Amino acid sequence: MLPDIRTVETIAGGTDIAIFQPTFSHDGKYLAYVSDDTGWGQIYLYDLARREHRQLTNDAAEHARPAWIQGMRTLAWRCDNSAIFAVRTEKGLMRLWRYGLDGSGEPVQAATEFSAFENIAAAPTEDRLACVASSSAIPPCVVVLDPLESKTPRIITRSRSIRIKSEACSVARPVFWNTNNGDIVHGLYYQPTKLGAEEVPPAVVLSHGGPTLQYTMSFYPEVQFLTSRGYAVLQVNYRGSSGHGREYMLKLRGAWGEIDRQDLISGAQYLIDKRLADPQRLVAMGNSAGGTTVLLALIHSPGLFRAGVCSYAISNMLGLVEDTHKFEEHYLDTMIGCLPEHHEIYLERSAILYADKIRDATLLFQGADDKVVPRNQSDSIAEALRQNKVPYEYHVFEGEGHGWSKTETISAYYASLEKFLRQYVLAK
Repeated sequence: MLPDIRTVETIAGGTDIAIFQPTFSHDGKYLAYVSDDTGWGQIYLYDLARREHRQLTNDAAEHARPAWIQGMRTLAWRCDNSAIFAVRTEKGLMRLWRYGLDGSGEPVQAATEFSAFENIAAAPTEDRLACVASSSAIPPCVVVLDPLESKTPRIITRSRSIRIKSEACSVARPVFWNTNNGDIVHGLYYQPTKLGAEEVPPAVVLSHGGPTLQYTMSFYPEVQFLTSRGYAVLQVNYRGSSGHGREYMLKLRGAWGEIDRQDLISGAQYLIDKRLADPQRLVAMGNSAGGTTVLLALIHSPGLFRAGVCSYAISNMLGLVEDTHKFEEHYLDTMIGCLPEHHEIYLERSAILYADKIRDATLLFQGADDKVVPRNQSDSIAEALRQNKVPYEYHVFEGEGHGWSKTETISAYYASLEKFLRQYVLAK
């Protein structure tokens, strides 16, 4: 017979306080969890016998991430219950740390060659950790390491059969800039791997999806594809992105389609001001919610970007409310506002209603079977571009959903991207 739940007691969290990965110690004495009660995702211990909470960390760093799927892990108890291993994120850089129950902490030396970690797991009877690790120059791989030694981790398997030389990759560098009202915007900058001494390169300004995700110092094939072809890349962690504290993340509440667009534009201006990019050869690029940001940037700042690249972008906010999948059907209540009282704001941030203002060449990609952002969202933009005689390409991939999984699709995507950028960005 299955057990019944007799009573439910809330011991942490609330309407405006997020809790991530509650995890019992092996001996059953403690419950570890991450809470953003202080404004950052800090680790707490709950003593089950004494019914007392104790904050274990207190730095301007995140120990959690948005729980988009089940089973995500950033914490793992040491086998003897004397410490907790955790993924700690600061300005896009992830480190694997060991925290003692007395609050002491230090980086795990065996993991310092990596800068991004996923789904850490600790062995139950010995000091070993397993996780998926990567960096700007190292594609994701499953590694096993000894957290008390500085030995090189053992790589169990790699995500790519072809080894990539690290010197051929561009490494992310954290950057930030100020908005007109004094807010700070965070980003990651990659310089081209092939660049003449006096050359100011073309640049691609990337906007992430989510919209409350973040770019980290992990491996992005798209970035390395671009930097190896002479483009600088700026990944914009616009206000509202996770990983930079709760206050930063909450700035997107009610403002999606506005401040993300402003930060994409100000990121491009940052590159220009720092002479990191040729102002005549800028590209705005994003997928899903990031594609939405790109469309709105092209509408509000025509001519700033030489071209825009959008994959499965949202162009009709009201249409998304009606058509998206169940998991996100009320997401826009917080990102834009509840209907019907915020109906006009939904219209203001729907790119399809202002697509006639787009003047820059635009490349569109869409999965035919996308259930998150249905195909009609991209169809409508493609038709508007055609009617307004704006240079554009539109590629619909059969059998693909919200992202690409087939080898032939990925090959076609990169081939189309490179050809398009050569024609509309690099051509004199």
